[in-house]
Amino acid sequence: MKTKISYTIEHPTNFNELLALYESLGWNSLKLTVNELEQMCKQSWYVIYAFKEQQLIGMGRVISDGVITGVICGVCVLPKYQSIGIGKEI
Repeated sequence: MKTKISYTIEHPTNFNELLALYESLGWNSLKLTVNELEQMCKQSWYVIYAFKEQQLIGMGRVISDGVITGVICGVCVLPKYQSIGIGKEI
């Protein structure tokens, strides 16, 4: 039986999982800390997270001026869960 993927705008309680997600994709060349990743998310205009059970497996965010321009960025999914539509859903 497949486990449902859930999507939420609620920030995770553990941003260590976001660090692990970024590192699994080779996205942490800037050596961002957990606190910096948390700040990045909380200061974004909009963020959505994908979870399988309690595990963070993907996310995407929007940065915006709040008036006319918004940019979708940082859409990422753990390699194990790629190519099944999670990024598209985000």
